[in-house]
Amino acid sequence: MAEGLPRMPHAASAALIAAPMALVGLAGPLIALGTATPQADANLLLIVASDPAAVARRAGGRPIGPWQAPVGALVAAGSEDAAGFAARLSAAGAWIVLDGAAVAAICGVKA
Repeated sequence: MAEGLPRMPHAASAALIAAPMALVGLAGPLIALGTATPQADANLLLIVASDPAAVARRAGGRPIGPWQAPVGALVAAGSEDAAGFAARLSAAGAWIVLDGAAVAAICGVKA
């Protein structure tokens, strides 16, 4: 290295290597999520909303699982028929509605 030129800190060079590797590693799951459009009669859905539990209840469903993310939740249709559940979630205020079975499959769960 020529004298007088600043050296790149080790952390910066490690970040330049790690960032593209992380993007490649996340590409598959992100593509799967982006293409996980729900079926008309889907019972298990992933929603993104400001208050996912309230949106699920307004649409006749319920959040499932031991906890939920601040703006996302896996939800199931309640006692109402699952037909139209995705549309009811959108009408109730969900910003994004995805196929919950596809999302669960990414995590290795058979729904």
